[in-house]
Amino acid sequence: MRSLPFGYTDPKWYLPVSFFEKFGFREISRNGDERLMMLVLSSKAEIPKQMVSKYTYEPVEGKIVVDLFFNRFCSTSDIEAYRVMRVVKEFKDNVIFNLHEIEEPGVKEEFGLPRAIFVNGKEIFWGYEAPESRIREAIAYAINCT
Repeated sequence: MRSLPFGYTDPKWYLPVSFFEKFGFREISRNGDERLMMLVLSSKAEIPKQMVSKYTYEPVEGKIVVDLFFNRFCSTSDIEAYRVMRVVKEFKDNVIFNLHEIEEPGVKEEFGLPRAIFVNGKEIFWGYEAPESRIREAIAYAINCT
């Protein structure tokens, strides 16, 4: 193993940057609140490129659009996906639901996202698994604003 890179969203993530810095991780790039940090273990380590979102919202007349990007290999992402799907069902025909599984070939590269929830193009994020009540609020708010 030559390095340990990981993506990080600051300040909403539950562990501060200082926690990782104590263990030798250093920031190698930043895109807004998103950081890419890395612990170099070998002089042969290659610096990875930070993902940049290529997502574009595609509105649907008279509908709320929910786009979910998730990873089945991450238990917290899987929990979050289950919550989103359960809440979306409550809104029945008012919502168009687009499910994007990032481990499917080409999805991560096409959208540049490892994990995300968008409601009418606006990302909703808590730094931990999205609570059902807040997902519900975001969709209800979008319905009331249209």
